[in-house]
Amino acid sequence: MKFVIVFWMLGILPDGSFTDNRYQMVMFDPSFELRSECELYMVQREDEWLSSIESQTHYALKDEWTGIAIDGEPECRLFNHSKWELLEDGQSL
Repeated sequence: MKFVIVFWMLGILPDGSFTDNRYQMVMFDPSFELRSECELYMVQREDEWLSSIESQTHYALKDEWTGIAIDGEPECRLFNHSKWELLEDGQSL
């Protein structure tokens, strides 16, 4: 199990409004052995991981969205790769 960055986002539509739905995003790469490493990366490299998510989202959705907006604070969560589940404080979500 490793720590990954998890956050909620909204899509920005061509007219400048936001999507009605929020989308939970989980960044599997990079992943971290320690929560502290994940938190440090999340803060120090925010421009890098946000840029990566934005380019992947734009590629996947083409002209449907013009960008993304983070809704709330990103966090580091433990991810069990073998069961494909996020954990919080040792409990399955």
